[in-house]
Amino acid sequence: EEEEGGAGGGGAKLHAIAATQLELLTHALSFPAARVVVYSTCSIHPIENELVVAAALRAPSVRAAGWRLAPALPAWPCRGLPLVEG
Repeated sequence: EEEEGGAGGGGAKLHAIAATQLELLTHALSFPAARVVVYSTCSIHPIENELVVAAALRAPSVRAAGWRLAPALPAWPCRGLPLVEG
């Protein structure tokens, strides 16, 4: 079984972890009283970071609720990969 692979970290284990992270993030975004949700990992793999955020922002329930990406550190010259607008 491939553990890690490619620039996006596309191994089977990483895909499984990312799927769980997406479920957790979209669940957190489903709480009506939530106003701010912070998603953070200790991973260097885009599949667990930017790609999870991008997938969550495409979810119909998340879009319907009006969630958007906010600039957390606008003065920081490089924050993540340019895979998610915002």
